[in-house]
This record gives sequence, structure tokens and C-alpha cells, in this order.
Amino acid sequence: MSVRPAGGGDKTPSSIHELGELRQRPGTGSSRTGVVAMADSTWFTDGLGDLYGERPEGHLPLADAGSIDEVRDAMVRGGLVDVTVTPLHDVLELDRAHGVAPGHEVRLQHLLVGRRG
Repeated sequence: MSVRPAGGGDKTPSSIHELGELRQRPGTGSSRTGVVAMADSTWFTDGLGDLYGERPEGHLPLADAGSIDEVRDAMVRGGLVDVTVTPLHDVLELDRAHGVAPGHEVRLQHLLVGRRG
């Protein structure tokens, strides 16, 4: 996701925390609204292993989340409100019927939606 903060330039948030900082930038008056919507799952509950090599502290903090609630909680900490989590059972059934990319496991995905507070 690329956004153009006040003052120009491009910035790509690397975390929910940075996303929260962007929502507080100058020029984002209270009349503006925003929605974050994403599909996610608990992809690496057994850890990332060597998939991404050595991981600096704080990078990919949710990659090995044990519960989708951890992702929801991060969205709330980032300043989003009314965060909802909807299981995508139809996607799960499609993945079971048609398969997933090589090396991947079938996982229940979720639609997470929150709005700027």
C-alpha cells in the first residue's frame, strides 16, 4: 500500500503502528474517514523457520501469530475502531476443492475490517 503523506513523498507503512502514525499526519481533519480491509490467516503458527532468514526484532511481528485475534488487536492498537473479523468459509472450501500453491497449507482465512477512529 502506498500513501502520500502531507508534505509530499511516498511512504509505505511496514507495520500497523506506522499506519496509525500516518492517520495522525497534518491535514487529516476529523471529517475524513478511512477504512482498512484485509484478508489474512494464521499462516505460520509453528514459526517461520528459515523461510525469511534471520528476522530483525520487530519485523513481521504477526507472521507467526497463533490466533487471528492477535492481528485484530494490532489493528486496534494502531488506532482503528469497530474492527470486525469474518471467517471466509467459502474461500476455505474453494482451497480444499482446488488446492493451494505448492508448499502451502489450506487455512481458514479471515476478512478483517476496521475504520479510522
